Amino acid sequence: MFRTKYPLSKPVVRYYNYLTTNLLTKKRYVGSRQTTKDIDKDSYLGGGIYLINSIKKYGKENFIKKILCTCEDRAQSYINERTFIFLYNTLFPKGYNISPTGGVGSPGMCANSTRQKIRKANLGKKHSEEHKRKNREGVIQYYIEHPEARQKARETVLKRYKDPKERLKQERIMKAVMNTPEMKEKLSKITSNFWKDPKWKRNQLANNPMFNK
Repeated sequence: MFRTKYPLSKPVVRYYNYLTTNLLTKKRYVGSRQTTKDIDKDSYLGGGIYLINSIKKYGKENFIKKILCTCEDRAQSYINERTFIFLYNTLFPKGYNISPTGGVGSPGMCANSTRQKIRKANLGKKHSEEHKRKNREGVIQYYIEHPEARQKARETVLKRYKDPKERLKQERIMKAVMNTPEMKEKLSKITSNFWKDPKWKRNQLANNPMFNK
């Protein structure tokens, strides 16, 4: 047997979220995945029991997979999975997903200790601007293509704010976020850029009573 004194390099692990669609029934499945293969060459369609049964019934040739986004780690892929399940409305019976939190949130799929590790791993983690931009663009593109989902999200937010306790909770969260040094600096830069726009500046001066005395 050939041996080398140099250690073999570890394969690169890639994380991503995907959407699998049944071309015949139009039902869909959202999943998270880690692989050492090139993402575009990964033929994995998903592991949900409803999806597996459907693939057996209709055949793999009647399913397509779309890559929704790449992730920096497993924890982020789990968080994204919850978001995409909601956005694409893939919970059974409309889709193939069993749990609104994905496989990691299904009973028996993940121990409580593991969930806590995922939570701690994500707390305070700063993602790259490129990663944030891709996720943001993915969500925006989804809402552009699915106006019914946009309306549903709007109704959900309005319904939540009708609850006084929830409204107070959200106000406290926003106040805490807005008072952070990072956010204050960001808002200051945004405001400065607005004032550099001559048209915007003229409009503000014309409509502000403080400058029309």
